[in-house]
Amino acid sequence: MKSFRLTLVAAIFVAALVAVTLYVDKRETRQTEMKEQERSILKGIKAEDIERVEVANRASTLVLEKKENRWQVTAPIQDAGDPQAIETLLNGIENEKVVETVIEGANVDLKPYGLDQPVLKLRVTAGSQSVELKIGAKAYDNNLYALRSGEPRVILVSSSWDHFLSKLPKEFRDKHLIRSPFQLTEIQRITLSYPDKSLTELGRTSEGWQVLRGAEKFPLAKDKVEAYLESIQGLRAQSVEEADKKQATLSNRRLNVGLFKEGEKPTFSLDFEVEAKKDASSIRALSSDAPSLSFEVALSAFNSIRKSSQDFYDKKKPFQFDLNQVSRVKINVGSLKAEFVKKGEEWQASDPSLQNKFDSSKLNEILKKLNSVEAVRIFEVGSMPANTEGRLLLSKENGERVFELGWNNVVTEKATAHDKVEVSYRPAWTSVTNHRIAIADGTLRNFDLDGLLKTGGERPAASATPKP
Repeated sequence: MKSFRLTLVAAIFVAALVAVTLYVDKRETRQTEMKEQERSILKGIKAEDIERVEVANRASTLVLEKKENRWQVTAPIQDAGDPQAIETLLNGIENEKVVETVIEGANVDLKPYGLDQPVLKLRVTAGSQSVELKIGAKAYDNNLYALRSGEPRVILVSSSWDHFLSKLPKEFRDKHLIRSPFQLTEIQRITLSYPDKSLTELGRTSEGWQVLRGAEKFPLAKDKVEAYLESIQGLRAQSVEEADKKQATLSNRRLNVGLFKEGEKPTFSLDFEVEAKKDASSIRALSSDAPSLSFEVALSAFNSIRKSSQDFYDKKKPFQFDLNQVSRVKINVGSLKAEFVKKGEEWQASDPSLQNKFDSSKLNEILKKLNSVEAVRIFEVGSMPANTEGRLLLSKENGERVFELGWNNVVTEKATAHDKVEVSYRPAWTSVTNHRIAIADGTLRNFDLDGLLKTGGERPAASATPKP
């Protein structure tokens, strides 16, 4: 019994000791958090909770307000706010700390610190919480003297505040050329009107995106069209300002992009001035979604919008065939004229004299590469010529054609105003589409048709891949 009492007393003592330890740790943690909150310029206010920001200098006052979860610039101009620029500002000031306390007391003379006439004032509001900060002169170490509302002390804050609060109102304007939200699936048509007055129209049909007019009708790649719509939706200018009469019009040398939800009038219309000044890094643009504004768009951003029909074509389409149906392969290129037949999982040469020199695994590699080729350009409708420099024919066991590729020698096109570099390609045709296409010169070399015959054996006199 005595032993039980001692055990009980010890247990109570340990429990009490644990409780005291937890209380002390919790109090110390709370005190640390309170100290950190006091060091925080915004006294613990989180950036995502801020609803209003006022930045006043001796000339004007900038006001940013969050309305219906969207930022607005309400003074000295009125415009949609740039969420990216505003969030960068708020995240920056949220993390700022008091460097040190310079002096405190109810009767501190503020003049030596430039706080009798502050250079800048910041007021941040989050619900019922509000913090005001006045910025004065620079200290010897480039930090800034400051005064926080409700505190009888002069503090030092980092020189970052000079950067945070010296931004101009226009830097917080929404720089998106299209401000109104839309879903990609809402867009039914896209028009691209070029400086030479040519027009390409793409449309959403029951069979996917198609060329409706102005370019060769060829299957379009859905992912390329959607990526283009996303790039337009997210297109941001470097700067934006009110457009005067001169700025409200562009030269005749311009690219127009129209997005249509329904009807004949574009839902969104963007105009880009193509003729940039020499050595310019940006071009001017106008948007129907913000008709009173003029945008400066970086040339790199503009180039992602400046597309032709070639950029939307599904260039893998000409080489899409069912590899599992292929049981016969005929190769006719240069001096190599051979046929191979699939027996089970292995390939055999129809010509017994080639069987011991033939690499079956290499043919499987060639077929897989062929099935993943992407054309570099799509040309006009045109049947495969009867005679080509080289030809591959893939058939079923019964001889029915699965896929056919024919190609000719390399063609070189000189550089033009549009294509700044010389371009070389091989004209080609496949049985999948009725278009002449271009394939890269290196595509055939990548097939390595010569590799079908094992090294060291007797080989045809000419290379299997003709040189241009």
